[in-house]
Amino acid sequence: MACLPYLSASTVVSPRTDSADIDESARLFVPTTPQARILIEVVTQVRSSYAYRNLNDAAYRAYTYTALEFLHQSYDRHGHRIPARAGKAPNAKPRGILVCAPARTGRGRIADAVQSYIGSGYHTIRVDTENGFAEFLRLRTLRVSWPTNGKLRTFAKQFVGAFDSVVRSEYSHRTRGPLFREEDIVPALCALATGVNLGLLIVERINTRDATSRYAPDTWDALGIFTRTTGIPVLCLLTPGAATGLAEQSGSIGDLCPNGVHRITPYGRDTNEWKAIAKAIYMQCLPFANGGVMPDWFPAALWNASLGHPGVAVPAAKATEAALKLKDEKAFGEEEFAVLAAEATLIHEPHLRAVRQAHGGGTFTNASLRRHGDWIPLEVMMKTALGLDAAVAAKTLSAS
Repeated sequence: MACLPYLSASTVVSPRTDSADIDESARLFVPTTPQARILIEVVTQVRSSYAYRNLNDAAYRAYTYTALEFLHQSYDRHGHRIPARAGKAPNAKPRGILVCAPARTGRGRIADAVQSYIGSGYHTIRVDTENGFAEFLRLRTLRVSWPTNGKLRTFAKQFVGAFDSVVRSEYSHRTRGPLFREEDIVPALCALATGVNLGLLIVERINTRDATSRYAPDTWDALGIFTRTTGIPVLCLLTPGAATGLAEQSGSIGDLCPNGVHRITPYGRDTNEWKAIAKAIYMQCLPFANGGVMPDWFPAALWNASLGHPGVAVPAAKATEAALKLKDEKAFGEEEFAVLAAEATLIHEPHLRAVRQAHGGGTFTNASLRRHGDWIPLEVMMKTALGLDAAVAAKTLSAS
């Protein structure tokens, strides 16, 4: 993972100019063991899935043809659709991969790293058949955001739109067909992914509000059915609050995390990983300051401002960079940084206060759980949501 094209603590960074087109700090990625385990499982599931979805096998080719027939249903001369079959792929089994991470801890960077390794785009493969040969598309990955309010129809539209943009098809322009019939949406999405031999579906930006809405159970069920019937791996990147929505779906949870949940947590103040992240942020945002040497106090001060959330730490450093350039200065102290960081991260302060409260054994109302669910640690979120004492949850968190 250290070889992926993302900024890391060991990256040699040249000072940025004001005319830089790309903000390299947004690509910050320092590999850790939990992230590596995610990549290992994703690669394992993708390769195992393709081994079972073998187009050299006549039975699976027949299933693929059936899926395409379902997707491109025809109509008789009276305007009635001709029935088509849709079912479970041969040897298919659920291959869900669940990654639970609080807000601003790098879910997007994990998705970037996974897609960078698995690949994006599509290619054509040729398979020998009894009648000569046949050509099929193979789409490596597809990234779709969780829908606003959790509505399945919105998810389907986003799925098809993302598919069209990658494959350069025009399914989203159709006005008839299974993709636009309520009862056929899930089979149609399965058929679409099967028809292009999708390697991995990535569902990201799954937050508390949208994943716990009254519409969300249908979307959770759809994702479970998708991986169970097609055998295609589904990587879901969700927050702790969103996990409480999935926890209520007894069927989907077994499909979407058959091997358990991968957890990404904010970095500890004195860990080597956090020191590496602090160094990478400093060398990207402030390479001109203090003689190009990171002060010894910087990692701890950056942690105090962000509580170990990289997505909060970067704005704090960028605000300091902007202030120094505005005053044409090249040196700053710990107190000045604390003031600038507090101003830059003010929008996150209510959530950071909730995180401190969770670690301190504080209690939460249902409204505060919903408001801060994307940030509160998973242990506290699940135990409190289930009606257990928050102090017990905090002790469990500290022990772990």
